[in-house]
Amino acid sequence: MLVDALFASHWTWLAIGVLAVMAIFGLVQWLGGSRRYERPDPNRDFLVESLLTLVAGDEERCERLLAQAIEQGRSEPRVFLAYGALLTRRGEAGRAARLFEGLLARGGLEPSIARYTHEALVEALVRGGRSEQALSWAARLAEPAHLDADRLERRARLALAARAYEVAESLALRLERLRREQGRRLVALCYAAEAEDKVDRGQRDEAVRLVRKALARDREAAAVWALDGQLLLEDGKLDKARASFLEALKLEAGLGIAVFPELEDAHIEAGQVADFEAMIHALLEARPHDPVALWALGSHLVRRRHLREGMTALGEAVETAPGFALARRELDRARAELEGRPEPIDDEPVDSTTRCSACGTSGVRGIVRCPVCAHVGTIVFLGVPAAPSVVMLPSQPPAEAATP
Repeated sequence: MLVDALFASHWTWLAIGVLAVMAIFGLVQWLGGSRRYERPDPNRDFLVESLLTLVAGDEERCERLLAQAIEQGRSEPRVFLAYGALLTRRGEAGRAARLFEGLLARGGLEPSIARYTHEALVEALVRGGRSEQALSWAARLAEPAHLDADRLERRARLALAARAYEVAESLALRLERLRREQGRRLVALCYAAEAEDKVDRGQRDEAVRLVRKALARDREAAAVWALDGQLLLEDGKLDKARASFLEALKLEAGLGIAVFPELEDAHIEAGQVADFEAMIHALLEARPHDPVALWALGSHLVRRRHLREGMTALGEAVETAPGFALARRELDRARAELEGRPEPIDDEPVDSTTRCSACGTSGVRGIVRCPVCAHVGTIVFLGVPAAPSVVMLPSQPPAEAATP
């Protein structure tokens, strides 16, 4: 009687139905999982094997595997992305750009894959020197309304590389709302990069305006102070230029590699050689083992035919920073000249003192933008330890931004 009453209730049958549906659903999931285990995704296998060969240092095999996957008609977008990224890394930016363009034209990509492909395309176009197309694609980098802070910074830097300054600034300002200090520095970098372009185009007044805006945002931007010093030098304002350059050196000692030769030439032209030497001695009094200042002093003395004194300073620079290729080379040349030997031929034709952290090129010369890959704020100084402070000469006026 109890059983009959139980099964007569509609709640009992509803409960049985729910349990049956759950059992069927669980069976389907188990069978599906078994099938996936038995038949792994071949695209994933190719990607994993390619990654392992790349980590092992076999770049050629990695490329062969990815190319083979594409030739076999595998449609997984990540295979195309991996192959394109490898081509960009190998310097074949044109092929990579065509691959990314084809992937975007195909459509139907997941939003995250589409965003990454878009960024990779801008990078490849910039590296390949296709500036107009890079600028066109970079204009779309700001389109997504919701981007996290890391994505905002990456896209802003890509826009700077493509010289899409308005886009870069808008992204940097959005970043500033999320990460104030990081965004503030990036906005200043946007102004500095555009100012450097204006200088190259002869638009000096615009460059001065942008340098002022950059320093208003970030007075600890060494590259901006160096750019300010260059503008002041062009105006013949040597004292103010020296003050700005010293501000740059206080923040980044390695910038002296780019700054000191310009300062030396300007002081020689103005007949103020003693002031240049006094400036370097003041720097060395504050930072006795600053290898860049030692290199500048040694090179200057050798140029003035004081070979032994110059070699002493250069020797100290090399001892302090063994990786300082410029100082070592200058020392070898001075020693050969003193001993009456032919000037030595460099064993290492590419200077390794500076390197671009974006493209990996050694020996790059620049302050804000890498002349090879066009990325901004990526030039690093190797083997040159940072210095905490600098002593200003008593006769120096306070550093200020360039004036028209």
